[in-house]
Amino acid sequence: MTQKNMADVITLTGVAAILSVVVFATSNDIPVGEMAYQKLWLGRMLFVFVVCCLLSFCLNRKNHLSFPTIVTWVLIVLGGMEAIWGLRQIYGLDASNHSLYALTGSFYNPGPYSGYLAMIFPLCLYEWLNLKERTERTWAEQGKYYIALGVMLLILCVLPAGMSRSAWIAAAISGTWVYGMHASWGSKLKEFGRKYKKKLVLACIVGSVIIIVAGYALFQLKATSANGRLFMWKISSMAIAESPVIGHGTGNFVSAYGRAQENYFANGEFSET
Repeated sequence: MTQKNMADVITLTGVAAILSVVVFATSNDIPVGEMAYQKLWLGRMLFVFVVCCLLSFCLNRKNHLSFPTIVTWVLIVLGGMEAIWGLRQIYGLDASNHSLYALTGSFYNPGPYSGYLAMIFPLCLYEWLNLKERTERTWAEQGKYYIALGVMLLILCVLPAGMSRSAWIAAAISGTWVYGMHASWGSKLKEFGRKYKKKLVLACIVGSVIIIVAGYALFQLKATSANGRLFMWKISSMAIAESPVIGHGTGNFVSAYGRAQENYFANGEFSET
């Protein structure tokens, strides 16, 4: 193994160590929401990361693989592990971390779990599109091509089961953006707009209608949950309005929110919803 390859492996190990806090820093012996174990793991892996970076710098000042590329592929591999973890929970092969949900991955709730997968999805799509364009791929590029495709398909299988509308929207928007940038949709739309202005306006109207209908459908999918979030945002806004400049002080959110909610119900100006 050359010094360049050794430097890449060491850097890869350091990045994997510090990013593995999501997948490996889990324990059933700690209460839900307690992050002390994760912070302890992160502190230890931060030391490993620094040591690996120093060793890599000493071996080779100019790495063969760029640091963003290493981070991207570590995230893709960890995302694949999370997706497989979720599939095992769906089929009852692994226990969930929450008694109310069957799918949580290594998280305690399907919301952040789905958000993590939605973050990995555009990375997989970007790498897969770039590798797909190459007619003659090396064995390493061929392996990365199938890894990116496989993880992307796994995420698409697991993400709907998470029932997180925000994660669906994030994956759809980021995926569309990545593909649009890859296919040069910007220049094509400009050219189309110059040639067919009326058709472009009509397409925008139709697209807006589709987005509104889709948004309403997503709202109705879990209307109670959405109304609950809107209610909390409304009460929080009222609490902010009471002291918008200096706030209520560190650690006083619960008391400020409670007072605002009490005043809201005391006024009696609220709907049944």
